[in-house]
Amino acid sequence: YNTCMNTTYTTPLTSRQSEIFTGSMLGDGCLSRQPVNWNFVIQQGCNDLKSNPKESYMKFFAKEFGGWTRCAKIVMRKKKPVRLDGKISNIDCEPYPTWRYESRNHPVWTELGKKWYAQELVSGRIKKVIPADLKLTPLSLAIWYMDDGVNLPKDAQAKLCTNGFTEEEVRFLSEVMKRDLGLESVKCRTKKNGDQFILRVNRKHYFQFIEMIRPE
Repeated sequence: YNTCMNTTYTTPLTSRQSEIFTGSMLGDGCLSRQPVNWNFVIQQGCNDLKSNPKESYMKFFAKEFGGWTRCAKIVMRKKKPVRLDGKISNIDCEPYPTWRYESRNHPVWTELGKKWYAQELVSGRIKKVIPADLKLTPLSLAIWYMDDGVNLPKDAQAKLCTNGFTEEEVRFLSEVMKRDLGLESVKCRTKKNGDQFILRVNRKHYFQFIEMIRPE
């Protein structure tokens, strides 16, 4: 399946589009540097092409961003080799289907890239960072949760997987959640990798959190 838009937007992002973009950048979204301007990309793997919520999610982005959209389509990706305990895994893995949303290249994304990425390379690559002027809304929180959230209803807990950010950034995200949304969260060190952190919303604010991210 491939949905492509033929129109081009030259106007700024709407407030709703900005909120969706913010939530996605806290999760699976990224800005891709191109020879001429950057573009916005989000992709998520899928196991079942016949019945997969990722398709609806990518079409949601295509609809919301309208003329900014280049396409929402299936691509085949191969897992990158990973060194674990001295051994390299994922070398012979078969490519797997992934739903991918891409925007058109535009100066708007290039400017946003200056906010969302460190200006110096980290380990030879550009690294996503949390903007100092970050603001959260219920919509941006819902998109963030759709990308990297985990619901644990039996424990009345929700988690946001912020593994890719620094401890200080995760602490800042927790502060912004409380400031903008009135939601308290706890910074937790992950068990598998001790230098990574996630946010956990406990019972005190769990039900408020769930109501806030409930679809309109």
